[in-house]
Order: sequence, then structure tokens, then C-alpha cells
Amino acid sequence: MRKYRACGCEWNWLIRCLHIPTTPPEWWYRYSRRQRRFLLGLIASALALTITLVVLIAVVATHGGLSHFAIGGSADNEATPVDEDAMCNWSQWRLPGAVRPLQYRLRLSPQLQEPFRVDGTVEIDFHIANAQRCIVLSAAGLNISSVYVSNQAVSGSVTYDEDLGQATLRFDREVDPSFEPHTLKMSFNYTLSDGLSGFYRSSYKGPDDQQHTLATTQFEANAARKAFPCFDEPAFKAEFGVTLVVPEELTAISNMPQESTSTEGVGEGMIARTFMHTPPMSSYLLAFIVGNITRVSGEVPAYAPPGAAGSPQGPARLVSIWGTPGKEDSLREALDIAKRVLPAYEALLKVPFALPKLDLEASITDKRYVASVVAHEMAHQWFGNLVTMEYWGELWLNEGFATYFEDLGATAARPAYLYKDYFFDEKETAALEADALTTSNHPLATLGLDSDDGIEAMFDGISYDKGGSVLRMLHAYLNATITPGDTFLAGLSQYLQDNKFGSVTSERLWQALQVSTSLNIPEMMHTWTYQQGAPLLNVTLQGSDVHVTQAPLTLNGTLECGSSNMTSPWTIHVAVASANLSSVAWKRVDSCSPSAPIYTLRSPGDWVKLNAGALGYYRVMYDEGMWDKLARAVDVNDSSTDGLQEADYAQLLDDSSALSEAGLTPVSTFLNLTRALPTRPDTELMPWRVASGYLAKMQRLLPLDTSHSGCDGRLNSYVRDQLIDPFLAQGSSGGGNGLQLNTSRAVVEQEPVSVQLLRPLLFAFAGTFGDATVNGDALALLNAQGVAGNEAVDPSVRSVVYNQAVLVGGGAAWNIMRDMYRQATAASERERTLGALCWAQEEALRGMTLDLTLSSDVRSQDINTVILGVARHSREGLQAAWDFYRRRWNDLAARLGGPDEAARKMGRLLESLGSGFASQSAMDEVDAVYAAHKSALDEQRYADGAKEAIESNMRWLQQNAGPACAWLSASSGR
Repeated sequence: MRKYRACGCEWNWLIRCLHIPTTPPEWWYRYSRRQRRFLLGLIASALALTITLVVLIAVVATHGGLSHFAIGGSADNEATPVDEDAMCNWSQWRLPGAVRPLQYRLRLSPQLQEPFRVDGTVEIDFHIANAQRCIVLSAAGLNISSVYVSNQAVSGSVTYDEDLGQATLRFDREVDPSFEPHTLKMSFNYTLSDGLSGFYRSSYKGPDDQQHTLATTQFEANAARKAFPCFDEPAFKAEFGVTLVVPEELTAISNMPQESTSTEGVGEGMIARTFMHTPPMSSYLLAFIVGNITRVSGEVPAYAPPGAAGSPQGPARLVSIWGTPGKEDSLREALDIAKRVLPAYEALLKVPFALPKLDLEASITDKRYVASVVAHEMAHQWFGNLVTMEYWGELWLNEGFATYFEDLGATAARPAYLYKDYFFDEKETAALEADALTTSNHPLATLGLDSDDGIEAMFDGISYDKGGSVLRMLHAYLNATITPGDTFLAGLSQYLQDNKFGSVTSERLWQALQVSTSLNIPEMMHTWTYQQGAPLLNVTLQGSDVHVTQAPLTLNGTLECGSSNMTSPWTIHVAVASANLSSVAWKRVDSCSPSAPIYTLRSPGDWVKLNAGALGYYRVMYDEGMWDKLARAVDVNDSSTDGLQEADYAQLLDDSSALSEAGLTPVSTFLNLTRALPTRPDTELMPWRVASGYLAKMQRLLPLDTSHSGCDGRLNSYVRDQLIDPFLAQGSSGGGNGLQLNTSRAVVEQEPVSVQLLRPLLFAFAGTFGDATVNGDALALLNAQGVAGNEAVDPSVRSVVYNQAVLVGGGAAWNIMRDMYRQATAASERERTLGALCWAQEEALRGMTLDLTLSSDVRSQDINTVILGVARHSREGLQAAWDFYRRRWNDLAARLGGPDEAARKMGRLLESLGSGFASQSAMDEVDAVYAAHKSALDEQRYADGAKEAIESNMRWLQQNAGPACAWLSASSGR
């Protein structure tokens, strides 16, 4: 998943530190999943922006504009009776279902200067199932000053439950259903927060070099209640009308186009901007921004249904990318992508997006990542906004689909960037690693959530990456076995049509796909949906017959298959490849018992490889003889066997590393597979990405085993001398592949994308493993950068240069980098320079870097990034960061936001930092930290996650340190 512990996701933390454009930039992980849509700096590129959607809904078009929507949406929106006494004494996490909102008319007047007061009114048309003296709705941190039901002239009072984020409205007499339609009117006020949720304020430096304030929203998952009283759960869909009273010189935007303006009664210099009503949608999708912002815009032609008879439905759609003044050039790349992705999704899903406009916020210099983020957020127009999960426990119906479809959409915009090719190592490997955990794991569909932290925990690699991986697996199987046509996409199209503006569960999805495929999809996908973990297929030989069994895989090994409802067998459709098969064969494995043979070897040299193409969401373990055959099959120089493709090689590396970590295969299996790396073409990226991460973990852990002195040095030598140097010398043409750290930008731009992505990874890998040439070149390039400016170093390797220069350059390089950080105005350059400071190896420099987190030099949302950066780059850095975290707890918590926000960030630091150790004393220290700050941390899962990782590290050393050192000793004599 895209959450990183110092040691929990080692294959990826190295890549993350290098600013490699195939993965999200460093700053992206400063925020939780939901916060990434609306970041503190989301409209100021100088503050490291991300591309986010402001408009978060998709509707069906008619000529001339929006069709008429039935108020209240689908039948899922019906109110259900609740006992009156129960309503007035409500104490449950979920809201009662007796009241259903139909339409909101919200008016807000925010002050963008001290005291940052927000005054508001809201009118809510609602349906009530039975007579009630009380109404319970969502409200947090609000002062509700008046409550009134207009058609019955009923006034009310308010009591708050801050723990539940709810307000109970108590009326003078019963609200009677017979008097419908009802309208609830409330006045309220609060302070525009400086956090990262609700309606909050941010600041940025403008072209005039002055600080400017703006106000923006982040309502996902349940923070709309911080901005106005509402029914803040996904299933309570309603229309929203918004009016913002703002200074005339500022821009205000919301989900819908502006409908009217008025200066009457709003005060001098102010203007009321009223926006069209939205279609029915969940409260978390509402968004608005007030500030000095600008846009670049373009039109997308109207959607035309497929077929000769199809004609455009309605006018062209306006797509806008919003940013701060002076940054327009950086927004045009995102605009071009959005204009390509929108029609691509419409063609795939045969369901139009037809709002009159689509607004996005942006600025990221990394073109490849820009397309991925835009495509992900645009996928939410269908998955999450048009059709919404019923509650947060099935968030994967939003995020899993967006994760899968982002590659399809980004490919439509930028086909040369190989998005679909790299799904396995960019998303699935992380999901499988997360799914092997036991303490912080959950099924795709998780029922019974009853806390903010429980909801927050759903925004993780399971909901995103596992969700996308399972959909990809199902799509691949259906496409390979059912012809003609794409029954998966046909089923999705019908699912979207049948449930538009409604709330759904996973079962509704599977039922729709059952209709399109005529297969029992609900039964097939039940375990994938409701059981945590991933299966391990164990491949064994009986003579020449290949047999397969399955069992749940965890970080500690396997569980007994079928021993309880928690370990039921999965229905797995296995893609089988072999040296003697001309095409992939699909076989079904759906029980715990040994199956009939899925293949019979046809010759002594024949091999079999399961999960061909790395399309399935499971791991595979072979016996020793089959592993040896596969190691020869991935070696391009071995002429005795037909080779395996890039994705298959990457998957073998990933499975063998995970299985050695779980104690199921020797580490030598993985190391044997790495020998083929120098033989592979220089256009192959995935095997290097997978292998580099596990080798980096070994580099970090082996020195902790004092019984094998010098083993880490032998590992460094093996990586440099037998992997990287031969690869650089050989190249795909046999004459050297031309990869150089100081390659000019003009040359880089002419290379295949895979080579452009491999270069920074490879040189960062070399530098981390002590390549003196790379480190020397990095210092020289840093000095050249100071003379020639940014043009001296190509952006794709700039982070590598900065990191390695600080790693070996001492105080002089650190001072240069600090000054560059302070002077940088571009978001990407501030990110690179701040990250590079974390690579310093001298104790004093590490301390200075950590101290920056408590100064105004580092924004509060960058604190975790700096601390974890210091921790990642050496054992001494890990200890220094851990000590700093414990010693300066109060100071850090004070800088990290309000109580809830600080608790989550400090909890993540506890888990991430603790995960780097490998001793019982470290586990005791984790327990001590949690005990000392239990009231602040609240969630035990942070400490449990850290201890699970520590136990895994201890187990790895016990099982693998000796064999790894023996293998490296033998290899050094080759």
C-alpha cells in the first residue's frame, strides 16, 4: 500500500526517497488517503500541490443541461421509523434512519482574516418516518444558535455529543409527518480551522511574495459536520444548494456552476455567490473554495452513445484546472490529461459525465504522476459520486475502482507512459504486503465501523490497492474466458445505470456482474470480499503431475485452510504458463483439499509458472527444483529454456522475498533469482524495483546480527559488482546501455519511458549500496547545479543527485541543500531539497535536520516526512529519530494540529518508527510510549502494528541472516 513504515514496506521506501516519477512524490504521503484529495496546499504550487477534484459528482445529461432528479435519489433513501424515546436518547455511532434529508440550502460567510469567524444558515427539506420530538444529526465544533421547523412553527434546543459528532435537536412539540414537506432551519457559527478537515484556512505565497489566505474544504470521510449541521453519512443523499458571501475581489467555486450574484444586504465590498443545486449526493462530496485563484479551461465534446444512431447528448462540457495566480503554465498539462480521460471513461462505461463543468486543482511537475492522479479522481465521478458505497466499511467500492480505472484513464491520456504494464509492482505488491499483516488488516468489506479512527483506517492499501487488484484479476479472467465482448465492463455499465444517485453494497456489484456474465459471481467473489488476507498456492510435483493446494498467507506463515469462517478457501482462477504451452491455460482452485493435476510436465526441462502475467491476487510457492528451473527461465543468457516475461520475473522476485520473510522458503531462493537481473533488457523496470526493495531491507537488517561480521559489506559488494556494474556494462545491445547519471535532458526525453524510469532507480540503488563513482558524480553535479542552476541536472535524477551528495558531502553539502530548500519556490524543488537533508549521516547534521521540524522552516504537514526520512537512511538515523520522537513528544503534537489530527499523526509515527527495530527491548519501548500517551493516541493498533513488524524483523534475522551470509560468501567466490 502507499503508506510507509520505516521497515514495513522496505521495497518501496527506497524508491520513495528517490523522487522516481513512477510512484507518488514524497510529500503525497504526508497525508492520509482521504486528505490527499484536498490538501492544505492544494491550490498553491509553492506549497507542494496535488491534483484534486473540486467537482465530485457525475450526472446524466439532457439537452440544455441537467435532467430533473427525483428529490431524495433512489429507493435506498427511504426513512425508517425509530422509537421517539430512542431518538431523544440516541447514543449510537450511526445516525438513526427516521429522518432523511431531501435538499440543503446552505449559506456561509467566512472571514479570511482574524478572528476567522464563519457565520452560516442552513435550510434542510426532510422526510420523517414517524412523529418525533427529537431529531439527531451530525455536528462537530459548531455553535448552533437557533433551530426551527418552519411549516409547523416548532422551535428547538440543542445538545451536543462531541464524542459521536452529533447534535440532538429537542422541539417544543412533535414534528408530525402529516405536515410534510418539512423544512429545518438553523443558524450557526464557528471558527475557520487551521487543520486539514472540514472548512479550513490555508496560506500560500503569491507572485507578489506576500502570504495570502484562502478557505477550502475537506469533507471526506465525515468532516462535513464541521462546516454545517447535516446528515453526514454516505447513504443520506440529498441535493445541495450553496451560497458563499465573500469579498468581491476573491473567487469562490463549488461543485456546480455559479447561478447568480447579489450585493444586497451583504456589506460593503462583499458579494453573495449562489451556485446551482447539485443532483442528489452524499455530504462528503460537497466542496467549495474561496480565495485568489485562477484557472485554465477547455471544452470536451458532448457524450455520444455508442452505435451509429448515437448523437451528442447536450452541449460541450467545460473542464477547468484551478491554481494560484502565476502558475497557469503548470496547470495546462493536467488540463490536457483531463480532456482526454473524460471521454475515455465515458466510452469504457457507456455512462456519460454531464455536469456543465468539471473543476480540478493542480500543480505537479511529474507528468506521469499527474495523469495518474487526474485519472483516479475523475474515476470517482462514476465510482463514489454517481454510485456511492452505503457506508465507509465498503470504501473499496469507491477507491478500489478508482485505483483500477486510473490506469485505464491515464493510458488513454498518455499511452506511452505504460500505466497498465506497471500495475503489479506499483499497486499489487504493496497490497499483498499489507494483506499479510494481522494487526492492522481488514477485509475489503468491513462491517460495524463505530469510530473516526475506524473509518480513517479504511483509507489504506486494502481499500485502494487490494480493491483495484481484485477487480483487475476478475476482469482478466472474464476477458480471457468469455467471448465475445467485455462482459466485465458491460456489467459495470449496467451497475452504474441501475444504481445512479444511490448507495450500494458489494453484493449489488456482484449481482450486476452475474447478470452480464451468467456466472455465479456473488459466490465466486464472496471470500475475496469478506475475508481478510490473500491466498498462497503451494505447487508440488507427484511424478510429472503438478498439484496445487491453497492456504491463507500471513507475515508469520500460513493458516490452516478451512479451519474456521475466517479461513475459508478462495475461488481462484489460475493462469498457468509453461515452457511447452503455446498459450496460457486457466484452471480453477476452490477448495482446501489437493486438486486434480493442473498440468503435467512434458519433458525434463519443462517448467510451470502459475499466475502468468502477474494478473492474479495471490502468491505462489514452488518446491526447490521448480524454483531452480524458474531461475533459469528468467535468465536471458540461459539458452536451455524459453524465457519468462518482465511481469512474471517481477512476480517471482516478489513472491520469493515475501515467502522468505514468512519463513516458508529460504532466502537463497530470492537471491538466486536476482542473478538474472544483469541479463535482462534495459527496458525492464519492474524486476529492479521489486528486487531493490528487498535487498535494501537486507542491507538494513543484516548489520543487526552481530554473529555474522562483515556480511553487510558482502551484500554491498554483490549488489554493486555482480548486479549493477554488469548491467551497466552489458546493456541490451551488448555494448553498454548508455545509462549515466549526468545524461542530458535532451537525450533523456528521447528514451523509452521505461528507461527514463529505470535510470534514477538504478543510480539511487547504486549510491545506497556504496558506489563511489555515483556518489562522486552526485557531488560534482551538485556543485555544477550551484553554478548553472537547475538546468545542470535533469529533473528525473535530481533527487538522486541531492540525496547522494548530502549522504557523502558532510556539512558543506548539507548547508548548500538547506539554503536551496529555503530559496526554492517550486513545489517539486522544495520537496527534493527537504528530502535530501534527511540523508545526512553525521550525528550533528541529523540533529539539525530533526530540529527543523519544530521551526517555521518546515510546515506542520511535512513533519512526519522529515522524521521518517531521517529514520530510513541508516540505523543511527532510526535511533536518532526514535529518540527525538519520544523526547519531543509534546512539542511535536502541538505542531501537528488538533487533538484528533495530532493523535493520528503521532500514532503513525509510533508505528513507522517502531517498525524499524528488531529486538525485545524495542517492543518494550513501544509499549512504554503507548502507555505514556494512551489518552492521546487512543488507538492500540499503532502500537500493535509496530510490534508485529518488530517481531517480523526478529524472525527474519533468526531464519535468514545465517543462510543469506553463507550465500553471499559463496557468491563472492564465483
